[in-house]
Amino acid sequence: MAADGHVQIGSLTLQQPLGVGTMQWGRTWLDQKLNRGNLDDQLCASICQEFAEVHGVQFFDTAEGYGGGTSEERLRDVLVEPLKDQKQPYPCIIATKFLPTLARWTHGSFSRALQGSCQRLGVDAIDIYFIHTPIHPLPLEYWVHAACREAKAGRIREIGISNCNAQQVRRACAEAQKHGRRIAANQIMFNLLCFQSPELQETLRACQENHVQIIAYAPIGQGLLTQALTDEKFSRIRLAKMTRLVMDELHDLRGVIERLASKYDKSMAQICLNWTICHGAIPLVGTRSMLQAQDTAGCLGWRLAAEDVEELDRHALKRSTLSKPRWKRVLFVTFITLLVFSYRVNRWADWLRSKWHSLWSWRGHRADCTVETSMYICCLSLFVQAAVATATPFITRAELKVVPGTVDIVDFATGHPRLYIFMSSLRWVSTAALYLGVCVICAHLWGQTDEPVWVILVMHLGTYFFIVHFCLFLCVSIRQLSNVSMLDGIRTLTTAKDTVSICPMLSVLFIECWVAANDIRTPVGLPGVPQGFAQDYMFVATWAMLMQLVVCFVNGFVYTLPKDSKVMRLCGNSLRGGLTAISIVFYLTLVTVYASILVVLVSRYTNTARAATGAGAWFAWAYPQTVDMPTLRRRQSSPLCVAVLLCVVAACDFVFGLNLLFTAPAAQVSVRRQAATGPSPVSLRAREVDEEEVLFNFNKKKKKGYDPNWERPFPRYIVGGGIFLTIVGFFGGGPTLAAVWGLCGAGFGCLLEPWQTPDGEISGLYFEEDDE
Repeated sequence: MAADGHVQIGSLTLQQPLGVGTMQWGRTWLDQKLNRGNLDDQLCASICQEFAEVHGVQFFDTAEGYGGGTSEERLRDVLVEPLKDQKQPYPCIIATKFLPTLARWTHGSFSRALQGSCQRLGVDAIDIYFIHTPIHPLPLEYWVHAACREAKAGRIREIGISNCNAQQVRRACAEAQKHGRRIAANQIMFNLLCFQSPELQETLRACQENHVQIIAYAPIGQGLLTQALTDEKFSRIRLAKMTRLVMDELHDLRGVIERLASKYDKSMAQICLNWTICHGAIPLVGTRSMLQAQDTAGCLGWRLAAEDVEELDRHALKRSTLSKPRWKRVLFVTFITLLVFSYRVNRWADWLRSKWHSLWSWRGHRADCTVETSMYICCLSLFVQAAVATATPFITRAELKVVPGTVDIVDFATGHPRLYIFMSSLRWVSTAALYLGVCVICAHLWGQTDEPVWVILVMHLGTYFFIVHFCLFLCVSIRQLSNVSMLDGIRTLTTAKDTVSICPMLSVLFIECWVAANDIRTPVGLPGVPQGFAQDYMFVATWAMLMQLVVCFVNGFVYTLPKDSKVMRLCGNSLRGGLTAISIVFYLTLVTVYASILVVLVSRYTNTARAATGAGAWFAWAYPQTVDMPTLRRRQSSPLCVAVLLCVVAACDFVFGLNLLFTAPAAQVSVRRQAATGPSPVSLRAREVDEEEVLFNFNKKKKKGYDPNWERPFPRYIVGGGIFLTIVGFFGGGPTLAAVWGLCGAGFGCLLEPWQTPDGEISGLYFEEDDE
């Protein structure tokens, strides 16, 4: 090593004139395709150890464009972090690069890229920060100026440029000198394939004049100058395609290298690397195995004779990548922009996938494949419905217009009928997918009894909610797609939907009580649970909700009996007595629900360590207490808990709000109007209609202040409810509960949001206004 001497890169000193490249150290799916497989962390750590500890190589080169930043992260994991607590005779020098893409046009983008590289590398400042390419609509001086600013701020120790020809080197050095800095290095392709090119020779002179160190990438021509080259490998090497090289042109050059390899008892790669060192450049080598790393290190500690260097110079070729036509440069900057964007998309997808899998792996195992797939379907359906609900009024040009020839009759009109039909079909399909996905989840989880009590209760409430909405969706779809009236079923299910509208908030109340109780430690040190009587009233409220549903369906069946039928005549007083009994049961169950809610609320704030054992619960024999259930915020619950939390509480309430947002403006589509003989009530509730009537009726009389355009005021209830409950949930239970409560608050705000129509203001779908 002493024979090699020290090498200076600006103010930085290298013990060995060799650098390790990490272009193939990316971790993304794209790297696996481009580099024919990814390296594992253990191999990368072994390579770093071989170079740094065994051979004293301290220069490591990476870039934000290598693997979309994952190469920098891997270098941090295998080199920077392990060396932080170790005393080294000399520190490692790490270089990375700024990639000027078409998405970057300001000094701020340069600063953000630098900060991102520092975070990914785990360092406060970059030893050498290269400008990866001069190809950009902005001049090279602009980025050099930005680098000088960061260098003065202490975030860059030395400034480098890359892939710059002689003219660009001189321009960059002049710009850096204007700001009191210097260009320390120019990283270019430097090997025996391009040494005789005039462009490279002029660039070498420019670098020598300005004391710019040459960092040589591709010193062995991407394998073109090694023993392992074959015809098959030659056809796959990108450098050969870029320089339009043919195999026969390498015959003489490879012959000289092989002869010198035999003379020095070295490999062909070691001869090429040592030739690079003899010209004062620092070869940058990427390795994919320990064998390659050991072979690369064999170029150190000796020198080629001067006559052998001259012989290699004479046989060198004239290929170069420093001079390209303008169209190729434009194509190149467009390509790297798309590549960086692809890397970012890939990294985002990997991040989301990892978060998603960790979400369903809280107890060491993932959720059932069918359940997990159904969750994906539900989330995608929510996104599609939100997009359709937002876009439809704009892209279909939907509005209310006065029917020509009339004064007080309005009709629904759209400028794109076919597009409106398509959007409606898309919404119908997405809604059907949502309900089918939820049905799969509910069917899979309904019979579970080995989970905490609150999970079972929330599962029941969610099932009630979704089953009613699903049945109503089926009835409305059958009515719209066929000639079947379905009015009785729609009327009954509309009442049932009103009944189960409280289920989401009731679920959140149960969850919050259990989470709050879990923060309490029992006398034996275990996490607490709600008091026994609170658990009992949770069961009572859940079963009372089920009883209310039963009453709704029975009442709907009895109410639809023909009044002149034989059944009516036979039943007589018995039928009226049954209706009275049904009403009494309904109100009793309603009072039971609200009384149970009040008791649970009181228990939430009166729980103590002694009472948090759940002792004395009447229904403890039916379900496990699981007093050691971890808290949600510690993310230790099971996939079942998460399924209930996301797909039963948040999704159902949010979808209910979306239905309001979408259905209210489009309700006129399903209206069959009768001749307006006078003022008629505004009604959006399906009641007091016969076979000739329709579900939705609007007032045909033109009212004062009529505006034919549909107006939507600022959604203050949705925004306010979402923000308020998000804050409460965050301070009450952390990010997970904050997200759930925020969605529930937004959905509940939809119920209160006023939607203005030509007939007045309608709160949700249940406002009624009568004209006297």
